[in-house]
Amino acid sequence: MPDNPAEKPKTVKKYYSTGELSSESTFLGEKAHGTYRWYWRNGKVWTEGHYDHGIRVGTTRIYDHDGVLWEELTYVDRNGSHDSKVFYKNGKLQSEINFRYHATPPMMKNRSFFQRIYYENGQTALEVSLPVGSKETSQTAWDEQGRQLTSEYEIALVWYKTQLNKDRDRLNLIPLGQAALKEGRLAEAKQIANEVAGFLSVENFDRENAMLFLGQIALLNGEIKDAGEYLLLAKRLDPFDRGSTRNDFPDMTLAKGLLEKGKTDVVLRFLDLCSKIYTNHIFEVLSARWIEEIKSGKIPDFSDTEWRK
Repeated sequence: MPDNPAEKPKTVKKYYSTGELSSESTFLGEKAHGTYRWYWRNGKVWTEGHYDHGIRVGTTRIYDHDGVLWEELTYVDRNGSHDSKVFYKNGKLQSEINFRYHATPPMMKNRSFFQRIYYENGQTALEVSLPVGSKETSQTAWDEQGRQLTSEYEIALVWYKTQLNKDRDRLNLIPLGQAALKEGRLAEAKQIANEVAGFLSVENFDRENAMLFLGQIALLNGEIKDAGEYLLLAKRLDPFDRGSTRNDFPDMTLAKGLLEKGKTDVVLRFLDLCSKIYTNHIFEVLSARWIEEIKSGKIPDFSDTEWRK
């Protein structure tokens, strides 16, 4: 119930800079309350759903630019727990998600998650689960004939092939390329690198990890100078363009490869750039040790698990 029973709902409309209606929402006081709709510039509904005193309730529907239903999300409690279904353009089910918080107030450690993704032929492609209290997801993947997949590259390829959103497609390119490298699929890795390079100027692309991946490809091609430049570029990006800095530590794979080629100077410059980004105490201690080892001619064991705890 509203704090002030006499207060009446008001409708708030917002517009694109070019004049088209972008959204309309109902408010009761300062809180969204009632139906809301967001619109594409072409006038078609983008998202529609409901609020109850500032909390999303009921079913939210999301449509693509052509007005075709893309996702249907149903909230099952006031903590944010929800069930979700995503659809292919032809209306067939692409994925279903069950996300639950198991305590109030909702906290990440009290969540559980299960997702099943389908190919367009209806065959299950992936199952991903996160049990309550766990920090690690588990996943199982199948090909379109129902054969279970065990290769990291094949599983990454399933993720890439079953995505509907172009931005997510691009984001899945990098782990696909990294998996190809890890399994020695050099032809596939180089082909993916060409695609990644074409997306460097695209908004919402993980440029940092893209630079590191392209650096690994350059290293494989014997282009040592280019590999070093990619390493440094990864940390010279604007904060908005950096993806992996949400983590507590940098990916040191390319740096280690450059040290093996004798490029200590560029790796030391890389660690100096990292010191301005990663300010947690564990990284400060480990990076100081790495720098000391590098200056003495050693290659640090960047696989130390203590820095990922």
